[in-house]
Amino acid sequence: MGVGRVEWDRVYTRRAFFQFTMMARTMHPNTIINSATLRTEVDWSWDCNSNSHIQLQRVSAFNRKTTWNNQPSTQGGVLDTQNVTGGWATCPSSSGVEFDATS
Repeated sequence: MGVGRVEWDRVYTRRAFFQFTMMARTMHPNTIINSATLRTEVDWSWDCNSNSHIQLQRVSAFNRKTTWNNQPSTQGGVLDTQNVTGGWATCPSSSGVEFDATS
């Protein structure tokens, strides 16, 4: 998942936007969400020593018309950054990181 530009000899950026509908809060306004976890994995890398820095950001509303050149604005900047070394398909190490996405 992700869209971006790849240049074979440079670091590149890919972005994916996810929107979570909270039906319980819509149907029952007094519902309290105690925790939310977003787990991401790297499924490919150049080698087992490649670093993939994954950032969690909260952004403004977006829709199907969102494009690379028309991205939603960030709200609060980067909430967290995690690093995954290597990739799921090629390396024996753990492939995923988790973010506390409760807020």
